[in-house]
Amino acid sequence: MNKTTTVLAAAVGGFILGILFAPKSGKETREVVKEKSQLYQSKAQDGLETIKKGASSIKDELKSGGEALKDIAGDVNSDVKSGAQRAADVIKDRSQNAKRDADETTESVKRSIR
Repeated sequence: MNKTTTVLAAAVGGFILGILFAPKSGKETREVVKEKSQLYQSKAQDGLETIKKGASSIKDELKSGGEALKDIAGDVNSDVKSGAQRAADVIKDRSQNAKRDADETTESVKRSIR
């Protein structure tokens, strides 16, 4: 049992004992118990509504954050693909230049041998 539950149980127990040992008639005691239970029920309902609103707000924020992360991931993925394509193009270009230079050098050597 956690501290909050223990404190709450002690408070409820104290309340009930206080009502049972109060110098009032049974009818008066029942009326007080009824009023207090309605009051606490109303407070509990208000607290529940507050928690529901808070949970809904957190859910919306998490959903929005998840969508933002998804967008960022998509952008990163696109940037990586674009960068990889540019790198592949540069490598292809340089290899073609190197092949052309090698071919020219080979032809130049062949001409100088003849």
